[in-house]
Amino acid sequence: MTADLKPYLIQRGVTRVLCSNVPLKPSGVEWLGDVPAHWTVRRLRTVATIINGATPSTNTPSYWNGEISWLTPEDLGRLTTRYIEGGARQITQEGYNSCGTSLAPAGSLAISTRAPIGHLGILRSAACVNQGCRLLVPNQAIHSTYLYYMLKTARFELEALGQGSTFMELSQGKLSGFAVAVPPLPEQTTIIHYLDYADRRIRRYISAKQRLISLLEEQRQTIIHRTITRGLDPNVRLKPSGVLWMDHVPAHWEVATLKRVAELNPSKTEAKTSLAVDTPVTFLPMAHVGTEGSIDGEILSASAVWNGFTYFRQNDVLVAKITPCFENGKGAFLDSLPTEIGFGSTEFHVLRAKSSVSPQFLYHTTKVAEFRRLGASAMTGAAGQQRVPLEFIANHPLALPPLPEQNGIVAHLGKTTADLDTAIARTRRQIKLLHEYRARLIADVVTGKLDVREAAARLPDVDPAPTDEAEAHINPGRETGE
Repeated sequence: MTADLKPYLIQRGVTRVLCSNVPLKPSGVEWLGDVPAHWTVRRLRTVATIINGATPSTNTPSYWNGEISWLTPEDLGRLTTRYIEGGARQITQEGYNSCGTSLAPAGSLAISTRAPIGHLGILRSAACVNQGCRLLVPNQAIHSTYLYYMLKTARFELEALGQGSTFMELSQGKLSGFAVAVPPLPEQTTIIHYLDYADRRIRRYISAKQRLISLLEEQRQTIIHRTITRGLDPNVRLKPSGVLWMDHVPAHWEVATLKRVAELNPSKTEAKTSLAVDTPVTFLPMAHVGTEGSIDGEILSASAVWNGFTYFRQNDVLVAKITPCFENGKGAFLDSLPTEIGFGSTEFHVLRAKSSVSPQFLYHTTKVAEFRRLGASAMTGAAGQQRVPLEFIANHPLALPPLPEQNGIVAHLGKTTADLDTAIARTRRQIKLLHEYRARLIADVVTGKLDVREAAARLPDVDPAPTDEAEAHINPGRETGE
C-alpha cells in the first residue's frame, strides 16, 4: 500500500483500531499459519455437507428449459456480486430426476471445482450444479458468508490441490479434507459485519477510480477522433466524407479503406527462408498486450512458435479480434517489439502499413471509438466466441491526409494525450493496490491475524449502500489479486 492510499483508507475507519495482539496458536496447516487460540481448525466436511453435480442428457429436450436452477463454472465466473440468482440454463423435474444432481437450499455455496477451480457464489434460492461444481451446505458451526470469505481467500490453495492431465479438477476428497479456521459463531458475525463494511468502502473507491478512468479515456477518445478526422488546422476547408461517423473531413484529404493502405494478416511464409530454427522471436499472448498499447513479450526460438500462431514484424499494428478484447481496445503498435519478427495469439488481426500511411497514424485510426463500436456490431460466430471478421477490417474507412500531415498529427497526439495516459496509468496502479489491499485485509481477518472485534463494535449497524450495490460495478473474477 502506497503512502498516499493507506492514510486515505485508515482515516475513513476501514482499518482503524485493528488489534494484532490476540493470543495465537499453531494451526498445523501451512496456509493458515497461527490462528487465535480460541478458534478451531476443522476440515470442510465437518462444517458443511458437500453435494456433487451432474448434467442431464443434452440430447433430451424435455430435460431442459424448466424451472430448476442449474449452475455451471461459467455462471459462477460471470458473477459481479457474491450472490447468484440462477444460471444461464434451467432444467426440468424430469431432467433433475435423470442425472443424480441434488438441490441445495438458499444460503448454500456453489464452488467451481473444474476449469477453473475456485469461482464462488452464495445461492439466493435453491439450485443444483453440473459436474464442474460442488455445493456446500453449511451446518450450524459456520456462517455461509464467513465461509465465502474464507474460501475466497483460499482460492490459490484450492487451485494447488487440483489434479488432472486434460484439465485441473479439485476432487471431492481434497475439497472435503480442506482445512479452514472456524471462530465462535458470534465472532464470525462480527467478522462478516466488519469485512462487509470495509469491502463496500474499498469497492466504492475502486468504482470511483474506474469512473475516473472512463472519463479520462472518453476525453482521450474525443481528442483522437477530432484530430484523426479533422487534422490540426481549425480553419481548414472541409468536404463531406461520405461516411456517417466522420461527417466532414479536410478538403485535401482522401477517404480510403484499410485494405488500400495496409496489408492485412501478412503470410508468415515471407519470413520462413530467413528464420533458422533457433532464431529469437518475440511471443505475445493476448494477455501480454494492453488496452493502452503496451506489450510484454517473451523471447523464444522460432521453432517453438512457428506453427499455429499469428505472425507479425516490427512496426506492424495488432488489433484484437475476439470479444471483449476488441471492444476493450486491446491492440498495439509494434515499434518496440524486441525482435524483428514476432508471433502471438491467433486472436489478433495484423495490419502492416503501406507506403501511403504512417504506421503510427494507422494505429491511431484503430483506436478511434467508432472503429470498436462498428467492429463489435459486425462480429460473427457463436455467442461467447464472436470475432471481428477480416472483411470488416478490410473495408473500414479512414480519413487519409498527406504523409507529412500524418506525421504532424502523430506528434501532436503524442504530446496532447501524454498527460492523460499518465493519469490513466496512475489510476490503474491505484486500483491494483486497492485490490491487493482488500485481498490482504480479508485474508488477515479470516485467518485471525487481525482481531476486528473492537473495530466492528464502532461501526454503524447499517451502511447506506448494500454490498450488492457496491459490487455491481466490479467483476470480481477480473480483479487483480483475486
